[in-house]
Amino acid sequence: MKRNRTRLLNQKDMNSRRKQSRVDSERCRVLVNYILKHPTLETLDLSHNFIGDRGARALGKLIAEEGKIRILNLADNRLQATGGLAIAHGLAKKTCQLIRLNLRLNRLRDDGGIAIAKSLLRNESLRELNLAANDLNESVANYFAHVIAHNSTLTHIDMSNNQIGPAGSKKLQDGMERNNTLLHFDLRFTGSSQEAEYSICQKVESNQDRLRQIQAEMKRTNSEEILASGDQNNLPTGITSVANGHSTSSDHPSAPIAV
Repeated sequence: MKRNRTRLLNQKDMNSRRKQSRVDSERCRVLVNYILKHPTLETLDLSHNFIGDRGARALGKLIAEEGKIRILNLADNRLQATGGLAIAHGLAKKTCQLIRLNLRLNRLRDDGGIAIAKSLLRNESLRELNLAANDLNESVANYFAHVIAHNSTLTHIDMSNNQIGPAGSKKLQDGMERNNTLLHFDLRFTGSSQEAEYSICQKVESNQDRLRQIQAEMKRTNSEEILASGDQNNLPTGITSVANGHSTSSDHPSAPIAV
C-alpha cells in the first residue's frame, strides 16, 4: 500500500480531504506547528506515511493541548517504543480530548504498549484504541488487564495480530470480569486460549445487553416525562437500534471478538 496519504478534516465538513504525499517526521512537525496555531481541526488522518518517533513527539504535544483534536489515525507508520512513550505522555494529560486513536501497523513493542496502557489509567476521554500488529507480548497484556478492570471510558479495543499468548489472554480475561463498558475487544491472531476468548466474548455480550437495557430504560423514562407534561407532539414514534445508535464509528461495530 502506498504511503502517500494525509487527510485533514475540519469541523464543518468531516468528509473534506487534503492530501499530501510522503509525510515523514519533519513534515509532521511542521504540520503540527501549523495546527497548534489554527486549533480548529477535529480529525487528523496521517495513516500510511513515514512518521517516526520525532514526529510522534510533536503529535504527543498536539493531543496534550486543550484544542479540538478528537480523532487521530497513525496506522501504518514508523513509530517505535519512543514514539509510543510520546503519544502516551499526551494521552495522560487532563487536557487531552482524543476519543479515537489508531496505532495499527507500527512497532511500539512492549515498552511503547506498556506506556500507552499506563496513560489510560489517567485518561478520561479515549473511547476507541487500535493497537493491532505492534509486536506486543504478554507483558503488555498484563498492564492492559489492569486498564480494562479500572478504565470506564474505553468501549473499543483492538489488540489483534500481536503475541499475547495463553497467559496474557488469561490476564485479560481476569480484567474483563470487572469491566462493564467494553463493547468490542478484538484478540484475533494473538495466540490467546480458547477459554479466555470465549469468556471475554461472553462478557462483551453481557456489556452490550446491559447498555441496551440502560438505553431502553432511558427511553421509557423520557416518554413518561413527555406524557406527564402533556406534550404529545414530542412523543417518540419508534425506538432506534441501540447498537447502531451507540457506536462511535461505523468502522467499528459494537461486536464481540471473533472466536
